[in-house]
Amino acid sequence: MIRPGSARYWRDAEAARASWQRAGMRPDLITVSLARLGSAWGAAVTPATIGGRAVFGGTLREINAGALVHYDDINREFPTGLFDQEVVAQLAFNVWVSVPVTGGATTVWRHRW
Repeated sequence: MIRPGSARYWRDAEAARASWQRAGMRPDLITVSLARLGSAWGAAVTPATIGGRAVFGGTLREINAGALVHYDDINREFPTGLFDQEVVAQLAFNVWVSVPVTGGATTVWRHRW
């Protein structure tokens, strides 16, 4: 695991930002999501920071053999904290750019672990 905030993390995050831009998804779903959440909550929503630097908030990948069951809970992964801010909410979502003609399923459990 690459420790967020390490020199390797920042290098990989920059490469991910460049890949995200090259993918050319318009509109940018991260930007739209943050703006809509901010509008609903009545305050700006921005990416978390480590040492004043914004962390990367997206993943672009090709999954051909499925993904293992996992949790996306930053407080569980880093119980002593990680970001400059206290984490009060976390959003994760998937966008499928292309899907097979048949097969495939996604299961979402709506509860804390």
